[in-house]
Amino acid sequence: MPSYQRQSRSCAVWQLLYGCLLVMVSPLQSVTAADDLEVHVYFGASVVDFGYQEFTDNGVLLDREDGLLPGMLLGFSLAKYPWRVTLERDYYSDTVDYTGQTLRGGIPLKTQSEASITDDVIWVGYDVIQENGLQHVLYGGLGWHRWERNILPTRLPDGRAVAGLLEIYQWGYFLMGAKIGTYQRGSRSLQLDVRVTHTVLPEIEVDFMGFAGYDNLEFELGRQNGARIGLVFTQELADRWELLVEPYYETWGFGRSDNQTLTSGGVPVNMSIFEPGSETSNYGLNIVLKLSAF
Repeated sequence: MPSYQRQSRSCAVWQLLYGCLLVMVSPLQSVTAADDLEVHVYFGASVVDFGYQEFTDNGVLLDREDGLLPGMLLGFSLAKYPWRVTLERDYYSDTVDYTGQTLRGGIPLKTQSEASITDDVIWVGYDVIQENGLQHVLYGGLGWHRWERNILPTRLPDGRAVAGLLEIYQWGYFLMGAKIGTYQRGSRSLQLDVRVTHTVLPEIEVDFMGFAGYDNLEFELGRQNGARIGLVFTQELADRWELLVEPYYETWGFGRSDNQTLTSGGVPVNMSIFEPGSETSNYGLNIVLKLSAF
């Protein structure tokens, strides 16, 4: 894809996100200092049992990545009953195990892959509080996800070197969900958090890291839906602090890209490749401290 087309596409994405942001914060635009505006700041640590798989068109496993990724999260929320707007950033980074095959010949191999994952999300919620104190939240929003996947070079059992590969995945997504209050007693509560997602403009850039002189390639991926389910335990602490503990499971996938011809120095070579369909399944745990600023 020419650079001017990529820049135009990026501008379109950010214009869409900005437009949606204006719509989403509109319920709070009339809030003044005299109103009961709540401001919350939260931060915490997290860990993800990361699982990624790629498949052939016939569903045969091509490669997979598995491992634990430690991370952190930071969020900010504005609320005036019954509305709330929340912004959050999650970041994970570490090395995971890669099991796959070579680009040429499909020779099985094992190595490691450096993962760096950033997820930004903004959502607006509508609170519903029952007479028994249970709190439910209906919410919708959008996000942007980026994954830098650096598959490290290695050697085959016969000693032959295998070059590394850098892939950068990024996509936007819409989300819709509900937090359903299931338990409330004193300073403790429990909510079931269920959401679905739909990807927007998923793409991947492949950097061959100089191997065979191949030029970088970009692929547009097939859009698919995803889902997430979590269980949020909240314990009120002293001095406006709360402790939140959330185990969760999330999954999403992408469809196969179109074929592209490899080039070297802009000259086509006698080989074409594609990005296969994939599935991601993560089990995670968030431990968060939340402060009611005022």
